[in-house]
Amino acid sequence: VAARLEQSAPPGNVLIGGKTYDLVQDAVFAEPLEPLSVKGKSEPVPAFRLVELLPEVPAFMRPVDAPFVGRSEELETLKEVLRQVVEERSCRLGTIVGPPGRVIAFEPSLQSFPTLKENISLNGFTNVLAVRVALCDKTGEAFLYHGSDPGKNSLRSDPNAELKGETVATRSLDEVLDQAAVKTVDVIKMDVEGAEELVLLGANRVVSSQRPVILFEINPEASSRLGLSSHGAWDLLAALGYQFFVIKQDGSLATLETMPLALSNVVAVPGGARNHVFAVQRAFTQLDSRA
Repeated sequence: VAARLEQSAPPGNVLIGGKTYDLVQDAVFAEPLEPLSVKGKSEPVPAFRLVELLPEVPAFMRPVDAPFVGRSEELETLKEVLRQVVEERSCRLGTIVGPPGRVIAFEPSLQSFPTLKENISLNGFTNVLAVRVALCDKTGEAFLYHGSDPGKNSLRSDPNAELKGETVATRSLDEVLDQAAVKTVDVIKMDVEGAEELVLLGANRVVSSQRPVILFEINPEASSRLGLSSHGAWDLLAALGYQFFVIKQDGSLATLETMPLALSNVVAVPGGARNHVFAVQRAFTQLDSRA
């Protein structure tokens, strides 16, 4: 249909079909036309004339439940990850990025950074950039204490762990993205052992302007060791109008009216993006029903 509409478009015009319009209507202004008769279709097809792209449309306004066209392998991977999540009662983040997309992964420790680089290479990813730095509220250096496993490394030591570690560079996310000329941020996922508030303080500009969906961990014990409030990250996002959800075992989203008091993973969505929330919930639920 797209090719037929392109052939029917007057010079200097772009025509899109009904299904395309459903996917992009929040980001464009398009004028409906009379249905067009095109070759290969027995009935006239809906058509819209693209007038303009809406400026500065936040990332959360873009649909996330669009069908995976020609991406059956990625869909199968998502199904397998969901199966593991349900069986293990754990939380994982899966990101599928198209050719124009990009992932920037931050890992400060020499314990894990080589493994991250190796995994990127083994998977043949060309749109993933690994940066060996600890995201924080300012540029400088800090001592990263090694936990019982690399996933528990922290900027403050666990009283039950040996006092071992390494000095790492710290930078703010705003600074890194500026230098990398990143203009659009859709999702931020962080698990930084209680330092989520510091990361958000260093990402104030991108969070305020781009309004990305943010997945973060609430770890009151680790925050306390850093001298931070367990409510720090939650309060910063709430002040920016974010709403909070938790992903249930069946893939649906449950609203959080108050911050969990125990270790939890939370999804923060900009206020006013209820349609986006329901789209995410539909996507998780549909995957769960097919797994």
